[in-house]
Order: sequence, then structure tokens, then C-alpha cells
Amino acid sequence: MKLPQNFLTVILTVAAIFTAEQFFPTSPPPTPAVTGKESAYDRVMRTGVMRCSYFVVPPEFNKDPNTGKLSGIGYEVTEAVARSLKLRIDWVEEVGLGDMITGLKTGRYDGVCSSVFNFALWARDADFTIPFMYTPVGIFVRADDHRFDETQSAINDPSVTIAVIDSDMSSDIADLNFPKAKKFSLVQNTSIALRLESVATKKGDVTFTYFANFYQY
Repeated sequence: MKLPQNFLTVILTVAAIFTAEQFFPTSPPPTPAVTGKESAYDRVMRTGVMRCSYFVVPPEFNKDPNTGKLSGIGYEVTEAVARSLKLRIDWVEEVGLGDMITGLKTGRYDGVCSSVFNFALWARDADFTIPFMYTPVGIFVRADDHRFDETQSAINDPSVTIAVIDSDMSSDIADLNFPKAKKFSLVQNTSIALRLESVATKKGDVTFTYFANFYQY
């Protein structure tokens, strides 16, 4: 797999992820089995309220630490779709990438209404909307580290450590593209800035993130 010279263009679909009932479907939802229990889809249609969880990844989804006010592309897209469908969004819970599917399966909320990469593993238990945004991801190293100037394939080496966040796209990119490298793992819900800081402080040599996050850092 040949990668671009100056940055890894991992153009992956960013999409809001919802339950398998498909609240914003590309095709009609399947007819639920007759069990006597109201489906999540039927309840949302009856009440006009969809319970959404979210995770904070500026600038795509923001939460003001003082007021709790939500904003960002993912928030605005969800609210706009809800208005078109005559639904109201109840933002019930902030979640992490590692536990968001668990909340869907246990019924704590009806959808994860933040933009995410549509990884295959999540598709075992959930469905995605159609893409509404594409996000390039770059490789970031220390300015004085020139080991990777000629080729990004130099990252795929046991002497290299990649700073990642558990269950984050950075971890998946490391596993798929650079399996020989070591990983310096940060726990879920860690600030993306700390992943970049891990490279700056030499806990890791390389990390992957959106350019918007790098510019904020």
C-alpha cells in the first residue's frame, strides 16, 4: 500500500451512527417481529422524541464546560434532520467510543448522534447513515525527527512507537497500516491534544489525527 509523501490521507467516511432500527434510513425499516414489545423505532415515531448520546470531538462536536451547551457539525446535522422529520432530540448522555455501542444495545439511548468513522466492527450491532462529511487524517511527528521524511513505510518498524487512543481511529490505523510498530495507548475519552503531546514529550514517535485537531493543538 503506497502512502502519500507528506501525510497519510485516510479519507474515511464520517457519519452519525444510529441503532439497527435505522431512524434515518436509506430504506424502510424492517417490520419488527410480533413480540408485544414496542420497538425503539415505533416509540420514537409515537412520541416524536429521539434520545441521543454523543461524544465530544471538537470541532465536530463541542460541549461548553461551563454551560453544557452543545454545538458543532454533528450536533447541527442531527438537529436539522430532526426538524425535517418533526422529531425532537433529547441529548441524554455523553459517551466514549469504546462504550457507545453498549448503550445502544442496552437501550440507554436510541442513537449515537455524533460523527464517527464507519468501522466494520461497529456494524455488527449498529447501522450508519449515509456519509455527510469526509475527513482527512494526517501523520504527525516531532519536527526534529527525520526518520520518516523519505517514506511513511519507515513507521512500520518495532523501534517506532505510535501514540493512540483506545478504540479510536488512531489505533485502527496503527493496526491496519503499521502492525510492526509499538503502541503507546491512552485510555478512552482522553483529549486528542494529549495524543499529540505524547509525541512532543517523546512517549510516542508518531500519531494520527485530523488536521483541525492539530491546528487547535
